[in-house]
Amino acid sequence: MAAMIPTLPNKDASRSTSLKLYTGEVIKAFREKNIGMGLIKNREISGGKTAQFIVTGQASETDIQTHVRGEEVVSSILANDEVTITVDTRFVHSHFLDTLDEKLAQYEVRGELAFQSGEVLATKIDKEVFAMLGNDVPAMTPLPGQKAATTIVATGYSAATTAEEKGNAIVEALFAGRSALNEKNVSAEPAVIVAPQDYYNIVQSTRGVNADYTSNNGGIDTGKVRQVAGFSIGWTNHLDKTTNPDLIALMFTKDVAGIVKAMDIRSEANYDFRRLGWQLTSFYALGMGPLNPTGMVILNSD
Repeated sequence: MAAMIPTLPNKDASRSTSLKLYTGEVIKAFREKNIGMGLIKNREISGGKTAQFIVTGQASETDIQTHVRGEEVVSSILANDEVTITVDTRFVHSHFLDTLDEKLAQYEVRGELAFQSGEVLATKIDKEVFAMLGNDVPAMTPLPGQKAATTIVATGYSAATTAEEKGNAIVEALFAGRSALNEKNVSAEPAVIVAPQDYYNIVQSTRGVNADYTSNNGGIDTGKVRQVAGFSIGWTNHLDKTTNPDLIALMFTKDVAGIVKAMDIRSEANYDFRRLGWQLTSFYALGMGPLNPTGMVILNSD
């Protein structure tokens, strides 16, 4: 059997204490760092491997009838379909702590191990979520009652030489994206996610935070912008610019994609008598997929 490479220690060798501390720290770190999961639909299942999402069409005014006394009322048929998402992935991150090293240690390491496990799980899942939003949702063939995703080009972005000019180009594209959603009768408020550099380009723009255009909407002093075109803006380092190098922002409503969880984030501390140490493992079991491309807008550079 292969030798285990241990991660050096922390202060406590008690199993019950290590499990409680390790688990709590991982969940806290995961929730602080992960932003993608909370922006789309989530469903947790207690058994089986697949969750069903029903997709209904939209009633049409052409089906409205003018009734003449004595005549039968003709029923309209509402299109419907389903999307199923299967739990097909379990993400795992693990550390091994030798009991002697743990006992002799003069410093606290367990908290850092817990933080690193939570952060790396969050990063992995965020990358998966934003890659799906940027690639799989726009590529989805609309089901009955749905409409295709929209692509908006930020005109002037590539030629801009200052953060202000780039920010103004992004703001104009965001308004164009919001207009496209309104034209598709998307009433839900979308989320907007950009890369950090473009977030601060918006902060330095004259359209996003200028008092002549906005009211108490952040600025250079806070380094934040609260809203543009009525929706909040967030940033992430995990946009998939490898597949789409021109990607600037993702604008989307919650129903464009979903995550199905068989196991929420869990942590275990198991003593391995063969190696005289503790195996500390954190894991998450889930599946994800596109549901409805109607509320999806991709903002690209020109």
